[in-house]
Amino acid sequence: MRIRVWLKRSTLALAALIVIAVLFAVFAIRSEWGRGQVRQLIESQASQFLDGTFRVGRVSGSLLRGVTLSDVSFDRRGQTVLAAARIDVEYSAWGLWRGRREIRAIRVVDPVVRLEESQGRWSTGEWMKPRRPSGAPAAPFTLARIEVVNGRLISKARGGVWRLPEELNRINGDLKLRLGGPTELTLSRLSFATPDDAFQARSATGVLTFGNENTRFTALRIVSATGTIQVDGTIGTSAPGGRPVDLTAALDRFDTRAWKRFSPLMDTIALDATGPLHIGGTFDRTVIRGTLATSAGRLVTDTVIATSARDVRITGAADLARFDAQAVTLDPQWASEVTGKTTYTVVGTGSPARWTAKVALAGGPVRAFGADAESLDGTVTYANNLVTFEAVTTAYGANAHVAGTVITSPKVVIDVTGDHLAHVDPRRLPEAWAFPQLDAEAGAETFTVHWTEGEWNVTARLTDSPVEGALVAAGTTVQLTSAENAVTLQAEGNIRNVDARRLGRALKMTGLDDPLF
Repeated sequence: MRIRVWLKRSTLALAALIVIAVLFAVFAIRSEWGRGQVRQLIESQASQFLDGTFRVGRVSGSLLRGVTLSDVSFDRRGQTVLAAARIDVEYSAWGLWRGRREIRAIRVVDPVVRLEESQGRWSTGEWMKPRRPSGAPAAPFTLARIEVVNGRLISKARGGVWRLPEELNRINGDLKLRLGGPTELTLSRLSFATPDDAFQARSATGVLTFGNENTRFTALRIVSATGTIQVDGTIGTSAPGGRPVDLTAALDRFDTRAWKRFSPLMDTIALDATGPLHIGGTFDRTVIRGTLATSAGRLVTDTVIATSARDVRITGAADLARFDAQAVTLDPQWASEVTGKTTYTVVGTGSPARWTAKVALAGGPVRAFGADAESLDGTVTYANNLVTFEAVTTAYGANAHVAGTVITSPKVVIDVTGDHLAHVDPRRLPEAWAFPQLDAEAGAETFTVHWTEGEWNVTARLTDSPVEGALVAAGTTVQLTSAENAVTLQAEGNIRNVDARRLGRALKMTGLDDPLF
């Protein structure tokens, strides 16, 4: 009987103590002294995990249901790397006391995060203090909902193939964070933009899992005003040969002009792309394979992108279908349609990048610099607005072996030399060239062409060539010059069966079109 009375009284006393403790906690959190004690407790607990100084300006709310932290900051090495005007934390003290490892909701208002990248690693990996490994894995702890309101992300990264924009702002949306074992971050309806609004992400969803050996992307989908990309796969954290990459990406109306903030490779590319890509290799030697339907034509590519402190080097092969080179040069002078198989080496140096290129093409048809070719097999090199080329080509019914240069800026200047030319019918040449419309099928052993806007000059050593009923014998040299809407003809050699009046009419030379001849 006495034991029963003792237990009853003890239980009542314990309940009374709990009630008094709760009432004291409620009173404490509402007093300046109590809020100060809670603030110091939060800062001291954070210092056990964070490698830096964590500060809270004010604390308010209820210890039983949740608290509000105001003027929060985290400093490392003299710089504030994380700050927030306010953080609301919602939880169940009873649930936590019973072992439920979950915070129901966190609302972060006006957060600012500063990141730096060095040797492929982001500074966030240094924010936490190293902890001694324990025998058992840490029990999972879940932050069920993290609402971000008007966030900013400021980053500083090296000039590699992949990068974050220097600033993203108006970051809004929901996150879920699972700690313990691999850290898992789930994105839901996250939106953000660059300060100039050139890039605006309407929605970012998906899962990022951060393990010891790699980061895994699962259905990471970013929908923007300028196209959509979905990524699945892994990026390794480290390896002796470089950080391994194994990603698949699906592009939908992906506009490189807006997405260039994420890679310098797109600094001089202007096209929309739709299709699948596989990205493999390592972070510094990336292999990209895929088939894309673009606004500049169809592209099937197998490309290696190698980066170093000196340059970015792109090598590979591609099948092109009606591809417009203007889309990868941003220069209207390069307006073109190219079809064929190509191999290429492109090197970019500096920031913004200055590019040089060497391209071999076999195929056709090809349209470029005001000319059309049914087929073309040759090489092209480009550097500092100068194109150097050599090719065997068929164009306008003629065929030739040519070499030469094209100056692309400030105006187009073309110089060509050749050691073979056959089956030239002037009537099939473009009207814009203002070439005399002769009834002829000419050929040449050697020839040179100089062309610029408004004038051109052709010099050739001919093979046997019928011209307006006459036969121009092999070895005859001809020079045609066009300037100020007039054509001048000079020739030296042998010619038979000349009808001077017919030739005069064809050349619009009234002096020859006379009954005297």
